[in-house]
Amino acid sequence: GSLDLTFSKGINEYSNYNENDERLVVSFTIPLFEKFSSMYNYKVSSDSYVYYKALNDFASRRVESNYNKSKSNLMLSYETFKKREDNLKASLKIFENAKKQFNRGRISVNDLLIEQDRLLRTEVLANSGTKQFHKAIAEFCHAVGKSIIKECL
Repeated sequence: GSLDLTFSKGINEYSNYNENDERLVVSFTIPLFEKFSSMYNYKVSSDSYVYYKALNDFASRRVESNYNKSKSNLMLSYETFKKREDNLKASLKIFENAKKQFNRGRISVNDLLIEQDRLLRTEVLANSGTKQFHKAIAEFCHAVGKSIIKECL
């Protein structure tokens, strides 16, 4: 009879997203115990399959979760963006009307300054809404695996 010694090393590049999962398997084969070796190899293969299937399922759930989260965030950001743009248009009309009223002497400087302050705050909120919407677009594109610059914007 003969004695065989085998070393094998495997690397899972996709484990835990940034860490390598290394396994070292050492097996001795003695012809008398060939059946035991086959059973052991089957068990190692079966365990490895279950382990990597669980990793794959986890990654799939995480991708789906990121997609759903970014999609709902995109929809909410769009609604907020539109409402803030509408508020900005209304605030601008109110301020323009206040300027006309001021020029006619119907309102005081303080009233005009109040309307100007409201307009400025509305502009800041509208800019913030635009920023959030663009951020949500980028997150959604990333979640679906598209290039932000080439395919989404």
